Amino acid sequence: MLFRSTIVVHTRFAGHIARVDAARAGAHGIQILTMGQMAARLAGGFLAPIDADTLRDVVREAIPETELGELEDIKALPGMVRAVVNTLDKVWRADIDLSSSSHPRLQALAALERNVLRRLPRSMKKPKALVDMACARIAYAPVVLGPIEIQGQSEMPVCWRPLLPALADVVPVTWVAGPRSVPGWVDAKRIEIRRTQPNDATPDLYSCATPQHEVLEAFRWMRALIAEGHARPEEIAIVAASPVDFDDHVLALSQDANLPIHFVQGIKAVATAEG
Repeated sequence: MLFRSTIVVHTRFAGHIARVDAARAGAHGIQILTMGQMAARLAGGFLAPIDADTLRDVVREAIPETELGELEDIKALPGMVRAVVNTLDKVWRADIDLSSSSHPRLQALAALERNVLRRLPRSMKKPKALVDMACARIAYAPVVLGPIEIQGQSEMPVCWRPLLPALADVVPVTWVAGPRSVPGWVDAKRIEIRRTQPNDATPDLYSCATPQHEVLEAFRWMRALIAEGHARPEEIAIVAASPVDFDDHVLALSQDANLPIHFVQGIKAVATAEG
């Protein structure tokens, strides 16, 4: 299938929003991908970025069989798998070559990285490999990708940056900045910058002592918007950088105030009567 254009988003959730917007606009022939998915599609039809779940399983198998030097005493501790997965992800995104370091711990991490990459499915490649392979097939970008829009990003990991100027040589590339700032490394001569003016909304600040107090103030704000006719219930969102500390309070207050709240991250089964 040939696509007329490609939209690049930062997260899977942003991709869902972009798909809804495209569906409402009746826009056909648009593919919505992350940078990893776009690089993999251009690099080869059977390639894919490394999946987090697969990486976690492979790291769990590789750690016991890898000599980690100074880290040998802690490799069996709880949380080691998660720490290694997060470290490798950050190293790959920052495009750091572990094999070039002489530090003992980085050498141990490099050995673990080699063991992990050897165990991964052959179709899964780390970011740098995908970018190199995609750049080698850059001539196919007009057919495989079409014009490209980068949406919803204030910055981009170092590993993906070399791909953008290479794409800009063969297809139109637009950085949709919106009201956000544009990173200094983006070449405005080769990549179109699309900006919008920020809204004039003035934030109201409240000093709260506890998460429960924050939830109470949020519910008061929400009720005032509905009562005064400034917004409909479906137009109001209550968000937090980490909602875990607030979920129980929101659920309890929602039931007490008879204000049904939709939890986009879901509700724990044990918090319901059935659970």
